Parts: sequence; C-alpha cells; structure tokens
Amino acid sequence: MDKDITTDFNTDERLGAEACRYFSDWLTNKSIRYTPATTEQQHQGIDIVTELHTYEVKHQTYDTSIIIEESSMHGAGSGWIYKSQAMYLIEVSPNRDKFFKMDMSELKYFYAKCSHNYKLHNNYMTNGNRGDNWISTFKCIQLSSIMGFVNIDTFLL
Repeated sequence: MDKDITTDFNTDERLGAEACRYFSDWLTNKSIRYTPATTEQQHQGIDIVTELHTYEVKHQTYDTSIIIEESSMHGAGSGWIYKSQAMYLIEVSPNRDKFFKMDMSELKYFYAKCSHNYKLHNNYMTNGNRGDNWISTFKCIQLSSIMGFVNIDTFLL
C-alpha cells in the first residue's frame, strides 16, 4: 500500500477498545478464562491475559494488511512493534467477522529484517481524549508479505 494514509489516535483508541471487546467475547464463548491487563501490563503492550498467554489486540484498518506503529510521540523505536511484551498479536478484521493471531516474536523478527522495504507514513498531530497530543509513524504491510515469515492463524468471531 504505497498511497499516503494517516490514522487518527482517538479513532484508533476507540476501535482498539472495540477489538478487545470482540476478542474477549470470543474467549468467553470458548470458555477461556482471561483478565484485562493491569495498567503496568498495558504499558508493556499487553491487553488481555489468559492462564497461558498474553495478547496485544489491534483493530485492522484494511482487510488485507496491518498497520505497524514504528514510532510514537516518545521518539523513534517507541512504537508497539518494539515495546510490546505480549506473546501474540491479535488483529481483528474491519468487518469484525474474524481475527488473525500472530506470534509476536516471529512478527518482530520479520519486521527487523524486512521493514526497510515498506514506506514510512507520518500521522498528523491528534489531540487525544485525555487532553494530550499524539503523533506517530507507521508502516502498512500486506498480510500476504508476512505469511512467508510469520505463522498466521485465522479464527472466526
């Protein structure tokens, strides 16, 4: 995806909360016990904790690609791809009919080796819901490009 795109922090935050809710509902329907992440865990990029795994949950903006945050207002290398300590990334599809589960260490390895092949997009400054300003950079990567490097499991919601 080479065109210039931007995302809005407030919209991303709202859609991210919805994605967490969809994934939490799926866990509940599968009788998998979980807890929402503590504040400390959230600072480590963890949204949901089960007995065996930790998850960072994102909403998918585009059906065939994911957005990987490269940097945030905290500077270069501060995006979730670098700071997340979750075991898995969950990407809830735009239609909320499925989600993709990726091993975070595999995704980080792929990103370290291949991110230079993708265009860096700059977001505009967003006034956050908490009265703070937010700015970030990100790369939009096709799922088909990731599949050869990262095992991606698909689940129906």
